[in-house]
Amino acid sequence: MTDFPTFRLVSPNMRSGRIASFQRLLNHRFQQWEVDRRVTVDGEYGPHTRDAVREVMFGLGIAQAELEHGVTPALRLKIRNPQRRSRTELKRAAGRADWRRRLRRLHEGHGSAAAIAYARKHAGMTESPPGSNRGPAIDQWNRLCGVPPGPAAYWCGTACNAFLMAAGFPAQPWLKYCPDIESNAKKGFGGWSWHSEPRPGDLVLYGSGNAQHVGLVEGMSGGVLVTYEGNTSSGTSGSQSNGGGCFHRRRDPHAPGFPARGYARPPYDRARTTP
Repeated sequence: MTDFPTFRLVSPNMRSGRIASFQRLLNHRFQQWEVDRRVTVDGEYGPHTRDAVREVMFGLGIAQAELEHGVTPALRLKIRNPQRRSRTELKRAAGRADWRRRLRRLHEGHGSAAAIAYARKHAGMTESPPGSNRGPAIDQWNRLCGVPPGPAAYWCGTACNAFLMAAGFPAQPWLKYCPDIESNAKKGFGGWSWHSEPRPGDLVLYGSGNAQHVGLVEGMSGGVLVTYEGNTSSGTSGSQSNGGGCFHRRRDPHAPGFPARGYARPPYDRARTTP
């Protein structure tokens, strides 16, 4: 690969540190527009990164034809330094302010970003009393899945149900049981699907035998899986599947004894229409 490559959709996907840097740039543009949409910074140029490029180009007033031959160094320079845009592009971007507002509303309170935002608000919450599998929010999450409060209320799945409800899903009681999450995703139940690579908003299932624990994927960075998980510990010490809190975790998806089995993808496109 040259020092200044053009990013294209090829098989297998192009991967590099420069692509990761570009993904961070795309996220910076969304952040500037106050759009709650993020690309996973995994250094891989796939369809989802390409789609984000199209949105950023449109919002910046850059003609989509410039993407016809891939993301060239010249195109990346223009996205990184918008002052290099032509007068025509600047005028076009000014006329797309309403489009950027609609994009903001599209991602506000809906989709994977809403699930992640809700989970983020509860990161650091612990059981009350400690070791009880209880607490005001935990009891509420369990009730939504028909789980009686108490020491046997293992709540990693009910936490994920609550995260998804924040994104517009109805309560889905089967999320309380990790093997059911994996089974239903593999069967395509209700528009769910099963994947070997994660996207933000997926549910990751852990365990070397049966599925034993579940969390919400925030992203993948440098091979490290970044998640929000209920009923786990804050670090590698303590129980990973009955640990007493809701925490922001960074995990090796290939860790012996507690690997990521795969990723259950909720049908966020369906949830967007739910009040």
